[in-house]
Parts: sequence; structure tokens; C-alpha cells
Amino acid sequence: MLILIDGNNLLHAAHGELEEYDLGRVRLCDRLGRWAAPTAHQVFVVFDGPDPPTGIQQQMRAAGLEVRFSGPRSADELIEETIEQSQSPGRLWVVTSDRAIQSVARHRRCRCTSSADFLIHLTTPDPKPEPKTPPAPTPGDERSRENADHWLRTFGYDPAEPADDTDLMT
Repeated sequence: MLILIDGNNLLHAAHGELEEYDLGRVRLCDRLGRWAAPTAHQVFVVFDGPDPPTGIQQQMRAAGLEVRFSGPRSADELIEETIEQSQSPGRLWVVTSDRAIQSVARHRRCRCTSSADFLIHLTTPDPKPEPKTPPAPTPGDERSRENADHWLRTFGYDPAEPADDTDLMT
């Protein structure tokens, strides 16, 4: 899934956590990169304005994350254009609190999440899956085993011997 993020909008939602603006962008990109790394998601973040200095751009790089700056246009224009040109909008997840962008995204049937809701999703750790335990045997299980043993003996096999699957491969 491609996640298209209105970067300035997400920064605004995180205003209490990110002090200085460029540093905030770097920290946001770092967090998005760490979030995207274990997933199959491709994250595409769009910020308003010209490209920052090369050093800042390098700090914003991460696997699964692409960062774009809108240049003389607005980030909103670039995001809307990306939504409208998408060949598979159903696989596009748009993150913004901008109502005009949300409207365009919903019209194209994209998944749409507000920046505040996505920030909660981004900062909430995924629960670790609990180890699966085999189900407790049901009363009929022992009977089924006895039935299988009966048929193995009927066809000349000893149910106590380990299965030999080598003749199945020839």
C-alpha cells in the first residue's frame, strides 16, 4: 500500500512533540521510516516549500520512505495531483486533515485518515502476538485417533512405527 502523507499537516498534529521546524521534519521522517521498515508499505511524504539543504535531505532518507518538497507549488496541489493520477487509488492511503484533499481522496475511493488519527497509529506500538498454543483435545479426538489406527492396521501398517514418506516421492 502507498501511504501519501501531507507532511506539514502531520507536523502540525505533532506540534507538541517536535520543537524546531527542520528538526521536526527530520524526526518525523525518521519515525515514519522506522514505522514503514517492517511493513510492505511505501510511504510518500510531501512538504511545502523548496528542498532543504543537502545535509537535511540526507537525514530524511529511510528505506520505504520517499520525501518530496512542493517547490513553488503547494504541497496540497502535489498531493491532489498524485491522488488524481493514481492508477490504483484503492491501494492509496491518504493522511491529511485538509478537507479539500480528503474530498478528492474519498471521491477516488482512497483510504483516508486524519493526521491526528494517523499520529496515534504511528506512535502506538503494535501489540506483540501471543504465542499460539495448540487447542485442547476435544472428546472426539481420541476416538478419531483410534479410528485412524484401525485403518492403518487394516492396510498392513503398524500405527506405532514412524511414517516413511520416501515411497511417496518416487
